[in-house]
Amino acid sequence: MSVTGWAQNPTPLKHPEIVNVGYMSQTGATTKFTSVNKLTPDGNAATKQQRVNSVPNFMSSFTFGGTTYPYTMVGDDPKHGGSTHVPTSLVTIQLFFDEYADQNGNNIVIDALTVAPQFLSGPNFETAAYGTGTTQFSDSVQRAEFFNVMKPGWHTLINRPRMLPSVQIEVPFGLSLVFQAGQGGPFFALIDDGFFVSQLNTILQFEPFQVNELALVLTRNALFYQGGDPNNCCVLGFHTAFDTAVHGNRHDVQTFATASWVDAGIFADPGRADVNFISHEITEWMNDPFVNNVVPSWQAPGSNPPVCQSILETGDPLEFFATDSFPVTVDGFTYHPQVEALLEWFERQVPSTAFQGAYSYPDTTLLTAPLACPGT
Repeated sequence: MSVTGWAQNPTPLKHPEIVNVGYMSQTGATTKFTSVNKLTPDGNAATKQQRVNSVPNFMSSFTFGGTTYPYTMVGDDPKHGGSTHVPTSLVTIQLFFDEYADQNGNNIVIDALTVAPQFLSGPNFETAAYGTGTTQFSDSVQRAEFFNVMKPGWHTLINRPRMLPSVQIEVPFGLSLVFQAGQGGPFFALIDDGFFVSQLNTILQFEPFQVNELALVLTRNALFYQGGDPNNCCVLGFHTAFDTAVHGNRHDVQTFATASWVDAGIFADPGRADVNFISHEITEWMNDPFVNNVVPSWQAPGSNPPVCQSILETGDPLEFFATDSFPVTVDGFTYHPQVEALLEWFERQVPSTAFQGAYSYPDTTLLTAPLACPGT
């Protein structure tokens, strides 16, 4: 499948600018993540009333300040025990740049299919040893949240993806900046976020995703700027949920996540690489599959001015840390999934009832106490 951009401009092609290793950190760029609830009002209600055909999910709630906050998570109730296996599907994106050519005059192409085997062999799908057990990364986080209430053997696991046809996106003139991280290093691109989202909307219409699976779209070395301004960078991923059909009072709801695999050397922090960004999205999806788990308003630590949210987004509280990764070695390669905030942090529990009294996991030292948004 190919999603075509606009007609090519006759202007001579540019060569990517060769920049220092770690260039994106040197520019002061911050990594950003977004989440979008695209459900209809009744679709949102259906997710809270168990009237959806979607990924397996369970409901619970907590109370803070006299208000009850219901939430939905992927899997089965930890008090029930047992393992839940969630189907997934994967589309890899090949980015074809109309405006840029290599030294041989060939258009620059950055293809996520080339890193798909390594992605699939990493901690999102394969098991590794954590304090909460030998399991997949996102499951280790969920087990930390419910460690003191779950039955032995409780797991929420994602299956190896059903591979769907790769998609080529042609990036037109004027909608990207392409760089090379050091002489002979990897190509990477800053791309207009509005353009990319429009292409994703087309992909979501035509790829044969199924509502009982997590749909994944993987890019490589793609960093997205917002508002048409390359200085307003960089979005590295997002997740969403949307209605696809209604059967009586039941809604078919597709859950979806996209993020970029980023090669080492683009950011100065070696942890902002490989699965750092896609692990952020997968774990957030597991904790808030329908993007409608409302929690007391919280502030991202280190944000100035304060960045506040009231949605259970487990990766976002770590966005402003100098480093947020937890090295995990699988088959001889060290991956860098992102440390996540635990449910107890959002619940403002003091002390936390999570694994070892933690608020973040697997690195339990990053978040040491809940942080309310000023004025709440």
